[in-house]
Amino acid sequence: MIARRRPSRRRLDRVLAHTIQRVRLEGIARGEIEPLSFRELCFQWHLEDRGSVRFADFIVSWPLLKAEMLEIRIEEISGDEAMTGEFAGLRSSGRKPKSRPPA
Repeated sequence: MIARRRPSRRRLDRVLAHTIQRVRLEGIARGEIEPLSFRELCFQWHLEDRGSVRFADFIVSWPLLKAEMLEIRIEEISGDEAMTGEFAGLRSSGRKPKSRPPA
């Protein structure tokens, strides 16, 4: 019996990215979760307009998914900064944020 090689990191990343997106799109289709990205919003629009959509048309590669997640996180941080927090108003005052003590 020949031992099977362990799947490569790249292969595991592709499977993870596909699974994450598939689960999110299925949740959006069932109305259980709200779209977070423009791609997911387009999926929802197409689904409402046509009644059915090919999931594969809205699944992107791992690097594009990481970029999309980073964009979402930056928007969240920008919104949080504008509201409150340690970094609110830093641009106007010119002061540096307090450094955290070492853990």
